[in-house]
Amino acid sequence: MTLAPTEPYGADMPNASRNTPRQVRIPDDLWRDLGRAAAAAGTDRATITRQLYAWYLHRPGVKQIVRPDPEVWREQEPDDDK
Repeated sequence: MTLAPTEPYGADMPNASRNTPRQVRIPDDLWRDLGRAAAAAGTDRATITRQLYAWYLHRPGVKQIVRPDPEVWREQEPDDDK
């Protein structure tokens, strides 16, 4: 399963360190499930989060993310539940 766009939003930035780390409060169950769903889609939480923000803000060229089937990830044990 691929996500849209094919390159994560901001991937074309020459200096990725310009991305300032942010802190948000997310319930543990939501964090865990996002990790599982992202892994099932072949990506990670940070990429999904950036794409959702870009989509929500109507950034040019960003399409709505395709969500993985819950049956695929609900029983999956993530590598990292942190």
